Amino acid sequence: MCSDQLIPEEDRVKKQAFLYLARRSFFTEELSLKLTQKGFSKEVIDKVLDLCIKQGFLDDQKLTQQLVERARDKGFGSKAIWFRLCYRVGINRSILQQVILDTEKNQMKSLQKLIQKKSHQIHLLDPKQKSRFIAKMLRRGYCYEEIMRCLAEV
Repeated sequence: MCSDQLIPEEDRVKKQAFLYLARRSFFTEELSLKLTQKGFSKEVIDKVLDLCIKQGFLDDQKLTQQLVERARDKGFGSKAIWFRLCYRVGINRSILQQVILDTEKNQMKSLQKLIQKKSHQIHLLDPKQKSRFIAKMLRRGYCYEEIMRCLAEV
């Protein structure tokens, strides 16, 4: 008899969940999928996931907020963040939408920071360079009106 069979399934699921969570943060649905692929029963997985949520090891809201803030720090706007994250396994779209709306004010700050940083490298008075810069910011997910408002302030 194998030693794994002597250990109750709930303990094996806990052990596996904690091993995954020790490496990186997971969304609840994402961790559930990984544990299901390991062959554990749905009832035991749900029980362990509830325990992880109560203990604070799983927090979809917090993880979503971290991912959005990381994308904002890299200079992406709301649209780009939405399209990058909404198809990620396990992410709750309503939570993502709420976090993006909550961090909307940070978007203008990050756009202004980007414009200040790039204004030394490009000549915004040159129409060709200005239009290239605007196109780049549009590809990064910023709205045209926001870009023009921030450019007018520079």
